[in-house]
Amino acid sequence: MAYVKAISVIFMAITIAVYLWLPQFQSLHGKCCNLYFICLTATFLLNVFSIFNVFDSKMACSINGYAGYFATMATFLWLSVICFDAWSRIVMRRSQGLQEARRRSFLNYNLIVWSIAGALTLIVFLVDRLVPYSSKLDKTLTLVPAVGVFSCWILAQGWSGMLYFYSPLAILLSFNLTIFSVTTRHIYLLDKISSKKLNGIEQKQMSKNRANYGVYLHLFIIMGGSWVLEIVAFICETQKFCKPLIVAADIIKCSQGIIIFLVTFCNRDMIRAIRERTHERRLSGVESATCSLTQDFQLKQDMK
Repeated sequence: MAYVKAISVIFMAITIAVYLWLPQFQSLHGKCCNLYFICLTATFLLNVFSIFNVFDSKMACSINGYAGYFATMATFLWLSVICFDAWSRIVMRRSQGLQEARRRSFLNYNLIVWSIAGALTLIVFLVDRLVPYSSKLDKTLTLVPAVGVFSCWILAQGWSGMLYFYSPLAILLSFNLTIFSVTTRHIYLLDKISSKKLNGIEQKQMSKNRANYGVYLHLFIIMGGSWVLEIVAFICETQKFCKPLIVAADIIKCSQGIIIFLVTFCNRDMIRAIRERTHERRLSGVESATCSLTQDFQLKQDMK
């Protein structure tokens, strides 16, 4: 599965580059999605380093484990932010028209995500440092994360994995599911309203919100669904039954980068946006070259 994750990292890097390149993703929603992609890529990359034993020393292994845990928590928090932002604009009709309002919201989102992810990582670090445990797996306290002891990750077996990893994910996924349901219901009710009751500005804003919601819907299904399967697989592994489900969950989780790439790029709107952007760059290059030639010609004329 490490090779699948490595391939996912490559596809995610392409997705991030395109999001940075296309102007339409410079919105608040696009920036949040891109930070989500970056955190997911960092999570996979650090996990690949761990699997291939890139780090020989225990200290480097521990740093990799804490950084991977931080990136994982940040990934799910950014998915929750995307979910909340879609809900606030569609259901609460919060305006993002002003540049200052978008900048302030983006700053607040960053503050929330990095603070919570940092606090959770700090808790794991302090428990590791303050609670004594044995280096033997069968004698280790079940409530100790033991980062860098048995692997370059937290001890994912028993109550340790449930407490430090799966419980936070379950809480965030429950929050996302609730907001997702409310937003979906609101869009369904709005569809019943005749378009004649909405003016041109409202129709344009609603169309933009639906487009952003479509991106969020894809991310929620991919990310949320795969990690729900991961939690179910953890329970199955604990109870030692349904091995095919465990394997399927692992494959889907490792393929998230590939799936996100396919969902993002295999649609007409994205292909058209890339073509238009490429065409604009070509025109810009031609205009720049023409302007340069004109200036050179004018300079020669002046010298004469």
